[in-house]
Amino acid sequence: MSALPKRVTVFAGDLGPEAVGRWRGGVRLHGLIECLLALEIEVEVVGFGPVEGLGGLRPRLAAVQVTSRRPAPASFADLLRAARSATGDLLLAHKLRPLSFGVAWMARILRRRPLVLDVDDDELRFARTSRDLRSIFQETGPWRQLEHRRIFRWLENRARRACMVTAATGELARRYDGDLLRTARDVDRLDPGRFDGREERLRLGLETDRRVLLFAGAPRPYKGLQDLLRALERLQSVEPPFHLLVLGGSPYDDYHEDLRRRWPELVSIRPPVPPEEVPAYLAAADLVVVPQRDTAVTRCQLPLKLLDGMAMAKPVLVTRVGDLADIVGDAGFVAEPDNPDSLRGQLEEFLKSPEEARRRGEVGRGRVQRHFSIGAVSSRLRQLMERVDAGG
Repeated sequence: MSALPKRVTVFAGDLGPEAVGRWRGGVRLHGLIECLLALEIEVEVVGFGPVEGLGGLRPRLAAVQVTSRRPAPASFADLLRAARSATGDLLLAHKLRPLSFGVAWMARILRRRPLVLDVDDDELRFARTSRDLRSIFQETGPWRQLEHRRIFRWLENRARRACMVTAATGELARRYDGDLLRTARDVDRLDPGRFDGREERLRLGLETDRRVLLFAGAPRPYKGLQDLLRALERLQSVEPPFHLLVLGGSPYDDYHEDLRRRWPELVSIRPPVPPEEVPAYLAAADLVVVPQRDTAVTRCQLPLKLLDGMAMAKPVLVTRVGDLADIVGDAGFVAEPDNPDSLRGQLEEFLKSPEEARRRGEVGRGRVQRHFSIGAVSSRLRQLMERVDAGG
């Protein structure tokens, strides 16, 4: 396409609060739609389930096509109706999942439109298996829920046959022979000049006599919080003491409660908050932490609250996993993964000079403005879409 499409149909899959609406819209898809709108492209969204997950974007969309109010379609006819509802000049599937890329693949055949796949995670980890053929007829079985591993493998085999694959991380770009497209963040909303850290800490009821380390997201074992807490155990003589605030309990299990039971003096848990409250928590924090362990899953991920912390000019602590160290550069502190001693060393480095920590935070905001703002990502998206073959 030498020119930009007039309308793009975005296949979003599950529009519910645990998917597109997770973190009240603080996910990659919302930033992607913001970039399309910034390019003055009409955006149509096709999906399943309650449309509340689209939040404040909904009034700005050209159309929202929902063929089932349930997160999973009741029949193949629902999938077919969703595919046929697409009216865009370009089809964009967000995530390599049956309800997004699978439906978009059907629309590509029916509508003969070019298809772009956008990936931001290792989706195969969500797949289930069942050797019992009777599970095909079970309402909650992996076949009926379109979560069987064979379905995901079928989709993976077709990923490279899309006109283009855009990827949130270098690992995913290499896996699918795709193009890197960074995740966009709203740097105007995430403006440190609009907040007073001490006032926000008092308003939010956070301790003023501790150094607050903020982890925003669903705690899981591979996210390395246990490594960080072991590092904090060895720094309990520090004054003021460190305290880890986890903003967002796990929707999957009670892992966060296990952390609280094991380290009651070092960690506290709060539920997820609306996007408009996130900058206040970031302003109140002393350090934003993303201590990922080195796994096949984490190498594919880019935790968006890392970008949000950098946009708010906060120093960040990450581990050398995937793209994290390259993104942070000299804007934060980088430890080795799966290594509490390395994390402790970087925390000690953070303590040495508050002025240096503040300088790194300011450098981080500049990096996000240059590479992850809606304007910067929109420019990159324009370049990529102009390369798409209009013939599909």
